[in-house]
Amino acid sequence: ATAGALRPPEAVAEAELRQRGGAVARGGAGGVFARLRERVSTGGELRLARALPLADPCPDFWRLSGRASLSSPLLPPAPPSPPPAAPVARLPARPPVVMAARPGEMAETPPREAPALGSAAAAAASFARRMARTGRVSATARGKLASGGAPAYEAERLGGDGSVRGYESGELGAGLATLSGSVSLVLPLPARVPGGPPPPVSFVLFADAGARDEALAGRKPSSSQPLASGASVGYGLRFGPIRFDVAHNARGERMTHVGLVGDEFG
Repeated sequence: ATAGALRPPEAVAEAELRQRGGAVARGGAGGVFARLRERVSTGGELRLARALPLADPCPDFWRLSGRASLSSPLLPPAPPSPPPAAPVARLPARPPVVMAARPGEMAETPPREAPALGSAAAAAASFARRMARTGRVSATARGKLASGGAPAYEAERLGGDGSVRGYESGELGAGLATLSGSVSLVLPLPARVPGGPPPPVSFVLFADAGARDEALAGRKPSSSQPLASGASVGYGLRFGPIRFDVAHNARGERMTHVGLVGDEFG
C-alpha cells in the first residue's frame, strides 16, 4: 500500500462540503477587517512646528497641522466568470410558410418586428455597472491649530480651490484654528472594448465643508470676516490632468473652478 499525505479532519470536512455545493464560512471580525484592508487605502500626516525667538523681532509660537485621507472602490471586485458551457447542437429553425390569400396573388410579407425597447435600457444599465466597477470613493480631512502668538501670515484662509469649492479664494476668512474636509465619488469612463485602455475621462461628484476658529468655538464672526464656515456640493469632469468643477455653496450660489487634478483639496 502507498501512504498518501494525511489531511486534518477540518480539511476533509471542508472538501466534502464543497463537493455537495455548500459554502464555507470563514473569518469573523478578523476576516472582515482583512477584506477591508485589501480594499481601503489610507494615508495621513501630522506636523508640529515651533518657532524660537532668537531675536526680538522673531515671533514666538507653535503650529500643529494634520491631514488624513481614505479611498475605497465603490463596489467589490466582480466574481470570476464561470467556465463556458459546452455548446449544444440545435437544428436550424425553418422559416415560416406564408400562404397566399387567393390563388395567383402574391403573399404579403409580414412586417418586421421592432427592436425591443428594453435593449437600450439594458445597454445603459450595463454601461452604468461597468462604470461603477471602476469607481472610487475618497474622503480627506485637514486641520490646523496655531498658538495665539502666531503672526498673521500663519492664519489659514478658507474658501476656493484647495479648500472649500463654491466660494471665492479666502471668502470664509482666515483663522489660526481651521478644520475642513471633502468627500468625492470618481466614476471613470469605461473602455470601449473590455480589457482595452480606458479613455482619460472621469465624472466626479463631491462635497466640501470647512470652518475656522470662530465657528469652531461657537462665537459670532466679526464684521470684517462675516463668514466663518461654509459647505458646498457639486459635480465635475476630469479630462487627463485638467479638471472642471461646478460647485453650489450653502447660500445657493454657483461657482466654476478650473485647474489641475490633485489640487482641488490640496
